[in-house]
Amino acid sequence: MGTKKAQQVSGAMMVLRKTNQLDQETLWAAECNMEELEQIKRLAGINEFKGYQLYDGSNISITGNEKGELMKKHNIKPGTPEWFQLWFSLPYLTGEKPV
Repeated sequence: MGTKKAQQVSGAMMVLRKTNQLDQETLWAAECNMEELEQIKRLAGINEFKGYQLYDGSNISITGNEKGELMKKHNIKPGTPEWFQLWFSLPYLTGEKPV
């Protein structure tokens, strides 16, 4: 549901307020759409400030240094199949060993 739908719903609510005609079916439809919109906002985490959260990402220099040491230890040259296996294997996903 995009902003266009939200504008339509808020427009419908404004029309109801201006005319003071509370057509029950229209009001119910507008309330359902507003409830749906509020649920989507809640699930998306919009308008819910939970304080600042520290992001502690991975330190790529540590990983790079470890791989560099393995390259020296096993005499692996850049561009070789062993180099690609070392740098692009995903042991945590596939169980493949880098060296």
